[in-house]
Amino acid sequence: MKKNIENIIKDSLNDLELPYNSNAWDSLSDKLDAGSAPSGDSGSPVDNAIKSSLENYELPYAASAWTAMNAKLDAKGAPRSYIRWYVAASILVATLAVSYLAITNSDEEQKSSTPSSEITQNKTPKTTNNKSNTSSISDGPEVNSNENIPSDIVTSANVRTAANEGQPLTGNEPVIPLDINTSIHGGTDAVIVNQGDRSNVVYPIEPQVSTPAVPFILPLVDNVCQGESIKISNQNKYPISIIFPNGSVWSARGKSETKLTTAVAGIYVIGHMEDGQLQEEGSFNVNSSPTSDFDFVNLDKILLDGLPTTEVSSISFGINHEWKFDEQITNGSEAAAHFFTKGNHDIELTVTGSNGCKSSITKQVNIKDNYNLLAVNAFDPRSLDARNNRFIPIALVKRTGVKFSMIIVDHTDGHIMYETSDASQGWDGIDRATGEQLGYQRTFIWKVSIENPKAGENSVYSSSAIILPRQN
Repeated sequence: MKKNIENIIKDSLNDLELPYNSNAWDSLSDKLDAGSAPSGDSGSPVDNAIKSSLENYELPYAASAWTAMNAKLDAKGAPRSYIRWYVAASILVATLAVSYLAITNSDEEQKSSTPSSEITQNKTPKTTNNKSNTSSISDGPEVNSNENIPSDIVTSANVRTAANEGQPLTGNEPVIPLDINTSIHGGTDAVIVNQGDRSNVVYPIEPQVSTPAVPFILPLVDNVCQGESIKISNQNKYPISIIFPNGSVWSARGKSETKLTTAVAGIYVIGHMEDGQLQEEGSFNVNSSPTSDFDFVNLDKILLDGLPTTEVSSISFGINHEWKFDEQITNGSEAAAHFFTKGNHDIELTVTGSNGCKSSITKQVNIKDNYNLLAVNAFDPRSLDARNNRFIPIALVKRTGVKFSMIIVDHTDGHIMYETSDASQGWDGIDRATGEQLGYQRTFIWKVSIENPKAGENSVYSSSAIILPRQN
């Protein structure tokens, strides 16, 4: 191995004479100081010759060869030719090592300085007056630079010292890197950095880029009464929850409209769930409603002043009581309902409390017969009893203020035998067309037209009746 190296170096340096040149050594020293090694074929002849001969040569490792070389180097009186190529090889290795280190350091400095130059030229520093800003922003809490300071502040690229205290920042000031021992007093436009001997130096704050939290949209709920059904409009993208005063939970999907029945009076809490806990966002109050109820007065008494009547009475507390039955509406703690047809009829009571809230209740009553003005189906014109010898529907006599007209018609030919609008002038059985008294067992038709009927009442009534003979 030793012989191979010697032969290679000897062959490359054979007949090569390098005269001493002081300018060449000065040039080499300047290159080493500048941190740039000679490259390519622009070097000295010695460099080029050794490089060309060793460029593609690979030397296998041999321990005995290295031992022999060490012994030869330590021996005195080594041939001068060997010393020449050893010195040349050492110079080449040193040159290459220094050049490599210089290039590496240059690349690292370029990488570390590039972000600062890019950020500085893309952002305009804020003009900061040290006197005014120090008094306004030093009130903020002191925080550690690695905990609560935004990431765009705690970088050497964004924090620069003012050239002179009280002078505007230009963006070209020297960079001060922040470390774990740096404390910052926060503001909205600038910060004061306390770092070692650099105390109370003002730095601009780069604007933070963050996505703001979406605000909660509270459903609009006003003037709610107990038992009322309201529409909850959830404009949020996520579900909301409403907690009843009794602890019950009601939920609505995001972007939806849902009806909510406020069965319980009190405070209802509105919010949304996070990690199994309700995050309260608002609330609304549900006012209590009065209790509504009523009783029937006397179901055995079905007539009052010639009218079918069902009397009712409220047993509720409130400032107003409103009754509804069929087409009738009336107010008061008591009422009389008039039903003119047989069957079941609803009676509804609505009570209003002092807070304006209302409650209602409905009950039914059964009517057994149709109303027909309480007319009889027979009479005797020759009876001595004035109540039986005239034909007139009893309701027309007992009702107050009723306006009507009644006709009596012969069922055989349809001619009118009698006509009146006076409840005191009933028909006496004489045909006004002929002047003759109708005989016994004669059937006739009557018809009454009412001009001012009650609510829910028919305006026309009619039926047939018969003339009976006197029994004594």
